[in-house]
Amino acid sequence: MNAISADELIELGERAMMTPDVPERLRDFCTNTEGGFEGDKVWSPDNSSFSPYYFFLYLVAQRVQPKLWVECGLELGRATAFVAHAAPECRCIGIDIGGKICATWLEFLNELSGVAIRRCDSIDWALTNRHERIDLLHLDSEHSYDQCLREFCYFRPLMAPGGLIFMDDISSAGPLKVWSQIGLPKIVFRKLHGPNGWGTCCIPKE
Repeated sequence: MNAISADELIELGERAMMTPDVPERLRDFCTNTEGGFEGDKVWSPDNSSFSPYYFFLYLVAQRVQPKLWVECGLELGRATAFVAHAAPECRCIGIDIGGKICATWLEFLNELSGVAIRRCDSIDWALTNRHERIDLLHLDSEHSYDQCLREFCYFRPLMAPGGLIFMDDISSAGPLKVWSQIGLPKIVFRKLHGPNGWGTCCIPKE
C-alpha cells in the first residue's frame, strides 16, 4: 500500500465534500433504493441526500491502492463497492452476520473482481485469519461499547504497518468511548458523516 500522511487524509476529506467523480455505474447505484430503503442513499443529484464518507473512502483507496480492505458491518455494501472500484487489484472482504443488502446490490458486488462477502461473526473471522495483514479496515457493525472494543482489539494485530482504521458513528456512546481510549494518531472528520461522527486511526509504520 502506498503511504499517506495525515495532511493528505485531511485534504481528501475536503475533496470528498465536493462529490468527486466516480464511475457512472457506481454513482447510479448510489441512488438505488430497492428493498425499501427510501432516503438511505449515498448521493442524489440535488445533494438532498449525501454521505461524503463513501467518496472519502473512494479517494483514499484510489490514492493508497490497498492490497486488503476489510469491512465489519456490511449493511448495503456501499463502502466496499466504492473501495473495490477505486482499487481494482485490492481484495475486499465484507463481513456481516445478517445485513439488509438487497438483491441488486448483492449482484453488483458479486460482479466486482476481488470482492468476497462473509456471513459470519467478525471476531470469528479475525481469529481464523490471523495471518492476514489489513491495509484499510472499516469498523461499522453493532455499536455497543463491548462489540466496538472487541473488534478493535481483535483486528488491531491484523493491521499492516501504515494501515488505516476507519470508525463510523464515533458520536454514539459505544464507539465514542472506544475512540477516546485508542492510543494511536487519530483524525476526526466532522463533516463526512454529519452529527454521527467519523474518525480515522493511523497505524504507525515499522
